[in-house]
Amino acid sequence: MVYGLYTRGLRQGGVNRSRGVPFFPNTYESDIMDNYELGFKSNFADGAGRFNLTAYNMLWSDYQLNLVDPASQQCLDGNGNPDPSLNQPGVCGQPWQAIIANAGEAHINGVNAEIDYAINSNWLIGGNYEIMEAETDTQHDLNGDMIDDLIKGLRLPLVPSSKASFWIEYAQPIDLFGGEEFFIRTQWSYTGDSLSVLEPRSQVDEPNPQFRNPAYTVGDIRMGV
Repeated sequence: MVYGLYTRGLRQGGVNRSRGVPFFPNTYESDIMDNYELGFKSNFADGAGRFNLTAYNMLWSDYQLNLVDPASQQCLDGNGNPDPSLNQPGVCGQPWQAIIANAGEAHINGVNAEIDYAINSNWLIGGNYEIMEAETDTQHDLNGDMIDDLIKGLRLPLVPSSKASFWIEYAQPIDLFGGEEFFIRTQWSYTGDSLSVLEPRSQVDEPNPQFRNPAYTVGDIRMGV
């Protein structure tokens, strides 16, 4: 079977618990995800095997970004020292606050392949692999200094570069504890590296820097009747 799919996801907007006069507005709008998908599903070897392939293009509009309002920074005098008398609404000296703002456009493209094969009536093996590209598509100034903090091509946070898994299962008919079949299965799943936050902030002098979450693998085994 070959199929095409279009879906739209909508996340509601909301209100920030702002104090003073922050740089960003007190409200934020909904963000929308449009997903275009093309897939192929098949079986082979008289039904003993299954192969599926999916490709998708997800377009993320007005995505919601959690950040610290730039007006929370202290106002500085001509010597670079904090001076509360210089507080400026929407610029500096406002109460510290984390808010949500609509940042721009982004995309997530990916391909997923999966295969299952029953070697015989007892053994089943399978695996899947998915590769993803998740990046920003627009650039924005997040603090009013006329410098774009977000640029096109930044990698979205918490999205792994790839994922994969492999499994093998054995089943055997039995007559035990009222059960008719015994099975044992092991599966190993790999998740690629990801970034902690969107903005490439320094690990040296930033309180919330960007760092790389390393790739990891999880293995499990289970059995039952």
